[in-house]
Amino acid sequence: MKRIFALLLIFIMLFSCFVACGEEENAKGAESSEGLEFKLNKDEKSYTLEGIGTCTAEDVVVDYYKGYPVTEIARNAMSRATKIKTLTIGDSVTFVGEMSFYGCESLTKVTFGKSVGEIGKNAFEKCISLKEVSIPDGIKIVPMRAFSGCTVLEKVSLGKDVEEIKSGAFENCSSLCTITIPEKVKYVRDNSFLGCNNLVEVINKSNLEFVRGSENNGRIAYNALKIHSGESELIYKEDYVFYSVEKTNYLVKYKGEKTELTLPDDFDGEAYVIAPYAFCNNTNLSGITFGKKILAIGNNAFEGATALKSVELGSEVIAIGAETFLGCTSLDKIEIPDAVQGVGTNAFKNCSSVESVNIPKNVKIIGKNAFEGCAKLGSVAFEDADGWKAGETSFSADELSNKAKAAEYLTQTYL
Repeated sequence: MKRIFALLLIFIMLFSCFVACGEEENAKGAESSEGLEFKLNKDEKSYTLEGIGTCTAEDVVVDYYKGYPVTEIARNAMSRATKIKTLTIGDSVTFVGEMSFYGCESLTKVTFGKSVGEIGKNAFEKCISLKEVSIPDGIKIVPMRAFSGCTVLEKVSLGKDVEEIKSGAFENCSSLCTITIPEKVKYVRDNSFLGCNNLVEVINKSNLEFVRGSENNGRIAYNALKIHSGESELIYKEDYVFYSVEKTNYLVKYKGEKTELTLPDDFDGEAYVIAPYAFCNNTNLSGITFGKKILAIGNNAFEGATALKSVELGSEVIAIGAETFLGCTSLDKIEIPDAVQGVGTNAFKNCSSVESVNIPKNVKIIGKNAFEGCAKLGSVAFEDADGWKAGETSFSADELSNKAKAAEYLTQTYL
């Protein structure tokens, strides 16, 4: 009996040791991707990631190396490593250095370990494929230009310990439509959200005061349609992002990749408008047909859409905003619907391929420079039988009956 008991005791001890060793192995974390370049730290018990080395992996892991934890990622360590698609930073890493992943153009996803307490400035700047970022708890500062130029970044989750967002942190993140500011945030520095033209919703959990249209607090609310403290109210329908506020429905962003696009006829049976910057700098879009219940086009909505050749506006459009088609250099024809009452400043500026335009009689306002730089515009037809008057400038119907002179007026005189 004693022998059986002794054997049982030995078995329990061995089993406990096996489990403990297994737990220790699991706790140790994963081995870093093969080929990465490391330097042994002064304590001789940890490593710093120094560079890409010979690593060819698309899915990169940074955690343990030769049995020791990797605690730091050095400055410029993986800068311009264009083959990386996903990055997993293990729990052993506490510091991510300046410019460490600058210009990693294929990087789509970053997973931070729970021990990361500091990110260096410019760390992920110009990661133009990065779509989602979750800043872990423990990080107090989002540094200067950390995610600047991440033009497809759609979702940002800031950890509960963030207190400061430095200048330029999310500059030109033009796909960002919503952001939640945690309660501990005390400072949102200058231009931290400059160029975030589609940031229509700010969810504010902090004690800071954000004002729509203001340049204060890093311009976070400069383009906001709504500031509130609840859950996000963005509405996703297929590849479109919509937002409803003050009884107006907005098409905020198109997330798809089609080059020929027909917009929805309506939004849940109701009319809608195209929000400012909705298709700005979409260089893939070559043709667009409007839905039946689109009422207006916001400022800069198609600015810089250089491949846009054909536009078919809906019959209910009553307003074309400022700089709506600015720089659409491939656009060669535009039919302005009869319902349109106003064309904004610089609306068609530098649309250098447009050859003819019809100005319906309902158009009462044409902003200055609306057709400046339209070098090929040689034919303009004004339908208003009473002529045209803008400020101190007026032209009779007879004067505008000559389409070539009317074109000269719009492109050279009315500036």
